[in-house]
Amino acid sequence: DLAALVQRLVSDHYAPVSAELERLERDLFVPTPLMQAETAPASEPGELSEALDESPPGLEFSNKHLLTGVIIGHLPLAQVDGRLLPLGAVLEGHTLIAIERDFVVFENATDSERITLELKPRSTGAGESR
Repeated sequence: DLAALVQRLVSDHYAPVSAELERLERDLFVPTPLMQAETAPASEPGELSEALDESPPGLEFSNKHLLTGVIIGHLPLAQVDGRLLPLGAVLEGHTLIAIERDFVVFENATDSERITLELKPRSTGAGESR
C-alpha cells in the first residue's frame, strides 16, 4: 500500500527499502551496456596516409564527419556520424576536447591542430518553410 510506504519513509524510524529496491529492473543511475557501448571512445587504428592532398587536413576531417547533435550537461556527448562520443573520444587520430551548444572541437594529436565541427541544422521537408 502506497500510503503505508510513505508513512514508513517519513517516520522517525528506519524503514528498510531493500524489498522495494529489488523490484527495480536496474539502477537508473548506472549506464546500461548499450549506453556504455555508444559512449565508449571511438578509437580507430591510426594509419598515416602517404598521399598528400592539396586541401588542409582539417578541411578533409570536417568534410568527412557530420555533427548532428549535442547533449550538454554532466556528461556532455556529441553525435558524430551517428555515434555518441564523450569528451576525450578519439576519431581518426583527433581527440574530442570541447562540446558546445552549436559546435564541437577536435584536436589532432600529432600537431595540435584544432578542428571545429558545426552543428548542421535540420533541413525542412518539402513544402515547409522556416
